[in-house]
Amino acid sequence: MKDKKKMLIIIISILLVILGGILIIIYNINKSNKIKNENMEIISSSYQDLSINVSDYNEIRMEYLNLSSDFFYETFTLDKDKYEEILNRYNEVIKKIDNNIAMIDKRCKVIYEDKNINKICDSYQELYEKIINLYVLDINNYNKKIDGYNDYKNDNINNYEMIHNEYIDYNDDGVYEGIDSNEEN
Repeated sequence: MKDKKKMLIIIISILLVILGGILIIIYNINKSNKIKNENMEIISSSYQDLSINVSDYNEIRMEYLNLSSDFFYETFTLDKDKYEEILNRYNEVIKKIDNNIAMIDKRCKVIYEDKNINKICDSYQELYEKIINLYVLDINNYNKKIDGYNDYKNDNINNYEMIHNEYIDYNDDGVYEGIDSNEEN
């Protein structure tokens, strides 16, 4: 009789441990799925924000390129405030893009069930690389114009402060997208 009670207690204990293990596994799977779904939402919304910011970036960049295409040392001081206003907006949109990329980047380390999310994860790095490299190209060109102006007029106007100072190979493919002038559009 005692042996049957002992055996029954052992069997019940083993079943409770197995049931507890199964519940822990189910809980962890549900938690993992919840985190994946939250990450997919964040990737999707960050990419939508990124698309808006890239559109703003393109408008600001066009505005800058149009203004700088008529750069003359003789009239630069008349347009200096326009340049700074455009370049300030340029910097602000770059900061927003940096934030969008940070939100996407740390969540794209896994493969998701959603093909659209995987497409975003596969393509955002090249886009970001091109945006940053074109930004660096533009601001470097502006600062070279300032240096030329300072030499020509014997003035001391400061170079424009950059958010990113160096060209990047964000996706580590050995190609610096956006540096080649053929890639500007």
